[in-house]
Amino acid sequence: MSLEGGRYFRRGKEPPIDLGRDSGLRRGDLLALTKAQLRDDRIYVHTSKTGRGLIISYSADLSAVLERAKLMKPHFRQPLIATRGGNQFTGNGFGTLRRRAMLAAFPGEQEAQRYTFNDMRSKLASDTAELAEASARLGHTRTAVTRRHYIRKPTRVRPLR
Repeated sequence: MSLEGGRYFRRGKEPPIDLGRDSGLRRGDLLALTKAQLRDDRIYVHTSKTGRGLIISYSADLSAVLERAKLMKPHFRQPLIATRGGNQFTGNGFGTLRRRAMLAAFPGEQEAQRYTFNDMRSKLASDTAELAEASARLGHTRTAVTRRHYIRKPTRVRPLR
């Protein structure tokens, strides 16, 4: 079973997981995302790893995920993705949320344990048509990093003759 199968990437169960998959943000940047960073047509993120600004334009899917995330309780929270108490998730807490979503997608299967949050970032990069666009989407400063660590699909080539 692979990430291509679609079961792991189905939408609707967990807005934080969907947001991570659709935005391509690193886990720390995703967890630090606040409602103030959401604009009418984009998300503005100052990435923690590179320090660069990243503007993510809304797509229909991303807009729907953001609307579902805004409806999550408690409503008084500042972080977009928050615990029941309104606090920012820790890395471990988010890992638990991700594992629960995987187990729901793969009921009774141990293979679900092998997928990481970075696998979702890799899928996003691999599914992007252009390397430069994938690199920009992931917030990388160099395309070589994206190619080496995130592009996992084989390269299509045409025969010489």
